[in-house]
Amino acid sequence: MACLFKIFGRMADNADREYLRLPSFCKRFSELHSMDELRLPPEFVAQHGAELPFDCRLVMARGRPWPVRLLRIASGWQFHVGWKEFRIHNRIVDEDLLTFTL
Repeated sequence: MACLFKIFGRMADNADREYLRLPSFCKRFSELHSMDELRLPPEFVAQHGAELPFDCRLVMARGRPWPVRLLRIASGWQFHVGWKEFRIHNRIVDEDLLTFTL
């Protein structure tokens, strides 16, 4: 999975268009609920749960990959181990809109 912030600010070339066709979801970051983990939307999990890796990488546009582990709990799937470090290093703050792509 990748985390992108500004892919839509320019004309998309062919590689960008292919990337935009991949399964994705947007999530608004909340300091109240997502400081140590980030829950994946249940609709996305219902549709793509079989494709979700246990160990994944979050990648900023033109950035380095961060290892993050997905954890399945009773209330759903969430980015857990590694999420906090990724959030801090990339200065993700309250109300940032994040896009994740499978």
